[in-house]
Amino acid sequence: MPSLPDDQNQTDVPGDNTDVSNYHHLLRRLRTDPADTVWYLVSEVGPRSATSLEEAQTAAFLAGRFRRAGLQVSVDPFASPTSVGWDGIVLGLFGLSAVIIFYWWPIVSLGVIVLCLTFAVWRLFRLAKPFIVQQRISQNVIGTRVMSQSPVWRVVLTAPLDAPPVIDRPFRRFVQGYRPFMGRVIACIVVLLLMIVYLIYVDPVWWYAQIPFITYILFLTAIDGYTLFAPTSPGAVSHAGATAVLLSSAEMLTDTEHVELWFVGLGATTTGTGINDLLERYPFEFDRTLFISLEGIGHGELSYITQEGFMQNCAADHFILDIAAKADSADPFIDIEPRLFYDGLTHGGVLRRLGWRVLTITCLNDSGHVPHYASMSDKSHIVDTMILDRAVRMVVACVRQIDSIKTSDDVHS
Repeated sequence: MPSLPDDQNQTDVPGDNTDVSNYHHLLRRLRTDPADTVWYLVSEVGPRSATSLEEAQTAAFLAGRFRRAGLQVSVDPFASPTSVGWDGIVLGLFGLSAVIIFYWWPIVSLGVIVLCLTFAVWRLFRLAKPFIVQQRISQNVIGTRVMSQSPVWRVVLTAPLDAPPVIDRPFRRFVQGYRPFMGRVIACIVVLLLMIVYLIYVDPVWWYAQIPFITYILFLTAIDGYTLFAPTSPGAVSHAGATAVLLSSAEMLTDTEHVELWFVGLGATTTGTGINDLLERYPFEFDRTLFISLEGIGHGELSYITQEGFMQNCAADHFILDIAAKADSADPFIDIEPRLFYDGLTHGGVLRRLGWRVLTITCLNDSGHVPHYASMSDKSHIVDTMILDRAVRMVVACVRQIDSIKTSDDVHS
């Protein structure tokens, strides 16, 4: 990998204005080394679970650095679940009781399983809003640069403030996204149908046929129970590295002409509440807003996501991919690869599912996973400082490319 020349890390300074030149020179002196940010968040702050004191400390640190970089800062508090909640555990216990008592009180059992099905369907449409859960205050930290003229584009750069709980990859597939909620709905429907068939034919085989499906529900219940008490990952790659890249990008991007910049530290990303609050609080325009999602940066191959989801059915917008390709080709020191993501949906993928144009920048290993994600091995010593620098350069180059598009008509030219 070629070394990064010092002049590549400097912001162009207008020479005809002494005050502006001195201000930019001061900003360069105050820039934070991304590696120092990672070390501070991992070693000094510690594991940053959603709604925790450590997450709040990260938010305060980021807000202070945003202000030092000349941004207008707001901290938006919101109520968030502290975990996945007890919904799945309660549903699993009720489902098990329904199958057990069915042999003696079938009508009561039918009522219980119908209640379980109703609750499972209700939870399916409330993915980020568990019913039986403790809630505490989390926050989004937002830094913006005010433009003197009306912007053509708004670029919203996001990075998580929190770190994920420790859970092995094979089990994560059963708890990410809508899969466990849809699985519970399907299992409850099948159990209900098998109960009805048993009442018609009065054959014990239909009672035994319920066991695999209730076992699946209990398996999800066990994973939810573990997640409730799982320790929090140290969170170096996921996501202190992303937070460091966000901060360094904010310090470097000081002079856009057509782009309004929003730098957002998202709280409670493990529960999805931070993203929801951001979108509910600020009515961004779909046609003029682009998101750059930073997550899992610091170890592996620096990548931007072209497709993701378990079925690879969530594809990035062609316009945003073109921006990424041009940014990469404009700077030979970036060296980023377009990749597929196989571990469900990234935070950017959640936004993309809602119809937004999103570029997700992350690091992946050869298997298409974020290295050391949700692992106790995700510590600061594994973070490659060169990757952090390249990620910052990629963000800056992408914003420069977007800034060169002076009107929305240029998108189709």
